Amino acid sequence: MTTVLDPPKVKEVFTDGVLLHNISWTTYEDLLRANPDTPSLRLTYDRGDLLIMVTSQEHEEINEIFRLLIHLLAEEFEIGFRGFGSA
Repeated sequence: MTTVLDPPKVKEVFTDGVLLHNISWTTYEDLLRANPDTPSLRLTYDRGDLLIMVTSQEHEEINEIFRLLIHLLAEEFEIGFRGFGSA
């Protein structure tokens, strides 16, 4: 018996990524395993939709500003703070 799967369909294209539909969980896991050391690549999966994004320099700059702001607020209010980067 042969099973024919529908090919992925592009749902939306963004300036920094693309949203694909009809992607299997296995394909998502394969992509994660194939790109373990690509910190700028962001893959997000939700019920067959796969969002593939690449972080930009602007994104990282904004991320750093928020990290510093939160760190300063935590220090000022004596709240414990631990950063985990993109994890």
